[in-house]
Amino acid sequence: MIEIGVRKRGGGSSTGALVCKVLKNIVTNPVVLMVVLGLAWNLILGPSIPDTFNQTLTALSNSFDAIALFCLGTSMIGLLGM
Repeated sequence: MIEIGVRKRGGGSSTGALVCKVLKNIVTNPVVLMVVLGLAWNLILGPSIPDTFNQTLTALSNSFDAIALFCLGTSMIGLLGM
């Protein structure tokens, strides 16, 4: 919609270039890309995760609490006026 509005005001390019730009922005959007990759993973490998990948994700998730508290503490440095 924004691209069409810019084009109507004379600041845009041809229709083909506009369509290519919009499609490129949709395909390279990280949210859309991850949804497509997740669906492809589910269709190819099924709902189960390989054991080595599951162990890696478990190790990362176990350390999340400590890392979150550390990041919160470092972001508060200088904010308390001490």
